[in-house]
Amino acid sequence: MWAEFEWENKVAVNTTFTDCNSFLNHIVATTNMQCLTPPTALDVNKQLSPSLCWAIGEQLALSAMLLIDRSLHFLPSLWWTACDCGYLAANLYAKSVFGEDALVNVSVEKQSDGRLAGYIRIRSKTQGIALSLGDKITLKQKA
Repeated sequence: MWAEFEWENKVAVNTTFTDCNSFLNHIVATTNMQCLTPPTALDVNKQLSPSLCWAIGEQLALSAMLLIDRSLHFLPSLWWTACDCGYLAANLYAKSVFGEDALVNVSVEKQSDGRLAGYIRIRSKTQGIALSLGDKITLKQKA
């Protein structure tokens, strides 16, 4: 499904948040999106090293993105891949009032100074959705 959406907007993470989960929850809340990444990844990642945690998180996030079903009404609103090591990879989904789909990949890590760094990639079939959602995330990520 990710490859079907030809328009991409890549937004750099620039936030005052210092916790990955809080940042993800804020992005989900401010964009009215659903998080698609399974919650079971959270328990697995707590037992892993930071580099392995990041690699597995990204693979789970990509797998979830590739395997999602078009009927997403059954998914809970907050599923994420995160761990205590300071890394997070999650996929979000939304449908506009006009029926246009948008997919978002959030990939962040906690830096040694406590700040979060990473990117939020927005994909959609139309340029307008990708750009407007990117603008909204840019404005709202500071919190």
